[in-house]
Amino acid sequence: MSVKLNISQNLAGLTLLAFGNQVVDIIVALVSSDEDNGGIEASLSTILGADSLVIGFVMPTVIFLGNGVIVKGQNFLRDLVTYLIGLSFVIFLGTVRKELNIIYGAIIFSLYILYVGICILMEKVENIKRLKKEEEERKRKKEIEDCSEDYYDENESIEQEDKQLVHDYWTKLNENDEVEGRKWD
Repeated sequence: MSVKLNISQNLAGLTLLAFGNQVVDIIVALVSSDEDNGGIEASLSTILGADSLVIGFVMPTVIFLGNGVIVKGQNFLRDLVTYLIGLSFVIFLGTVRKELNIIYGAIIFSLYILYVGICILMEKVENIKRLKKEEEERKRKKEIEDCSEDYYDENESIEQEDKQLVHDYWTKLNENDEVEGRKWD
């Protein structure tokens, strides 16, 4: 899917896959948000419970099954800090302000949009660095090829000079021997 949309796997993971993973939670939250039965609290519990399950069960399972996971430090830190900021904001609103409204929802959604923007920016910077590194590597290889071609060309001309000297030597030797009555074939 990421190939068809021409986006990186990282960006697909934090948008498309994340949305696909949370669709069920979103539907359950919307359906169960009947204020008369305490549905909003159940909705929030469902959302926060799903996040807790992902962090407490899914991530360790992936790490275990993958025999460890290599993470890019800056990406992992970025994701973790963003998650903690969002979670802290929700905790603050739920415990101190004791209310969640459309403005707070818009702020949390804006934080997500900012997060995606930062991810895209970091990816572009990383791609620029990668392209520069590849270009430097191509230049280095080209310099090595040019040096080896120059060396070969120099050695080839030396070789041709040596052949010419040997030829001239034998020619002279043969000429001298003919004068003395000996011939080398």
